[in-house]
Amino acid sequence: EFVRLDYFDIVRCTVIDPMHNLLLGVAKTQWYSVWIKGKVLRADTSKQERELHFIHQILETFECPSWTGHLPLRVGEPAGGSLTADEYKFAVTAPWAII
Repeated sequence: EFVRLDYFDIVRCTVIDPMHNLLLGVAKTQWYSVWIKGKVLRADTSKQERELHFIHQILETFECPSWTGHLPLRVGEPAGGSLTADEYKFAVTAPWAII
């Protein structure tokens, strides 16, 4: 119905939501679907430390200003929970960019 209005321009009146589109779309797909579900980053076994262990070590020692946000220490594991769009934003601009 909006398209029938003379003053409505579908291109100018479309809202782009970068927080959810880019961060929960692209960043989550890259992190969770490719790295975690694809078994690129694996959790520790009883005999060997794996890739996620080193990421957890970096996150434990990673210091940043309090206003920037933080990530759960057990990111990538069920105990770490799922990340919000804001946590993905922090992750791709700070610690994951360094890793």
